[in-house]
Amino acid sequence: MKSLKDFLKNKNIPGAELSNIRHLCAVVASEITGTDIKPTQVDYHEETISFLIPPILKTEIILQQKKLITKLKERGVIVNSIL
Repeated sequence: MKSLKDFLKNKNIPGAELSNIRHLCAVVASEITGTDIKPTQVDYHEETISFLIPPILKTEIILQQKKLITKLKERGVIVNSIL
């Protein structure tokens, strides 16, 4: 008998890819700013990232936008703009 894990292994789970992208964006942004940014504070839609964080952190991210985009590209996430 197959386990549920084996069954789901080969299935596409809706939202799983988006969740992984949001997690990677949060990790990279946390590394750049030195503060904890959670995946729930990141929105990714059509190669655009927006952050639901305080304005002071958002300013820091925008100032280091090129560094963030480069690091994400190295990890396989394509980003054209940051809001």
